[in-house]
Amino acid sequence: MDCITLRIQQKDITIAVQVAGQHYARPMVLLHGFPSNRHLWRRCIPPLAAAYRVYAPDLPGYGDSDKPCGVRYNATFYVRFLEAMRRALNLDRFILVAHDVGGMAALAYAVRHPATLSHLVVMDTTAYADWPRPLQVMVKKARTRWGAFWFTRRRVFRQVLQRYLVHRPDVFSPTRAERYRQPWVRDADGRRAFRQALLPEPEEWAVPREDLRRLAVPTLVLWAAEDRIIPLSIGRRLSEDIPGAGLVTIRDCGHFLQEENPRAVSDHIDRFVKDTHQGASMGMADNADLRRLEVETIGDDKRRKRWEPFTASPVWYCWRWPCWWG
Repeated sequence: MDCITLRIQQKDITIAVQVAGQHYARPMVLLHGFPSNRHLWRRCIPPLAAAYRVYAPDLPGYGDSDKPCGVRYNATFYVRFLEAMRRALNLDRFILVAHDVGGMAALAYAVRHPATLSHLVVMDTTAYADWPRPLQVMVKKARTRWGAFWFTRRRVFRQVLQRYLVHRPDVFSPTRAERYRQPWVRDADGRRAFRQALLPEPEEWAVPREDLRRLAVPTLVLWAAEDRIIPLSIGRRLSEDIPGAGLVTIRDCGHFLQEENPRAVSDHIDRFVKDTHQGASMGMADNADLRRLEVETIGDDKRRKRWEPFTASPVWYCWRWPCWWG
């Protein structure tokens, strides 16, 4: 693990970064989301590092990075973080791959600094202020003082990961779940940062639709077919709003698709970058060419559409929510 110190909003912030791959390879930055850290990418990094220079930071407020108080962990803050990190690492143009909250930050960054990106991959995230109901309810519960206390209890934290963030509960062993929980409960800074990360409202993350429609960066929207937190309908919406964006779904995966099928995630990222890079070198850099990407369908789409209204309802969410007092 490497550390770099960045100046963001008049604060010196030390960032933990995992670096892999050859110095001369094309740079790729991997961003995690909530409530994870760079550990989420651990099984994607080795195959990607064979072709790219990979940087996987803990976002400020997460993992082993500093958790400054007095800042608003929203899109504006993370856009400044990304630009400061790019300059500190001397990256001219880079590939940005981002998940969940990291994806929200990446979309905001892409519309403000498109010239710094050669490719963009967003996974199970949103750019809209109308968050899905399950996401709204989870954030509202977890950011209260008592909600954060119960959410970060060992058994409840693991239950939430198993029930909502993966398709196969056995993916999260107690040891693996602890890798995500420990930074939040290690000290007072971590406990404060847990709530602080959830305080920004959806509007503070939203990207204007007209900005998305002007985005000229080659983009892949990569999604878990079984995501219960941010459903595939959001991925379809993003792929329609971003010009020429390709949409790829991975079967039998929940929100943390890097945990359930890391090989498919890294393969799709690598294929997308190489295909679009080859197309650009042949004079075919138009984003519309990304529609040629193979899309893995999710099976019986009609059956899924019948269940989506129910699974997005407060009734379903309350029924599935684990006992806070367990």
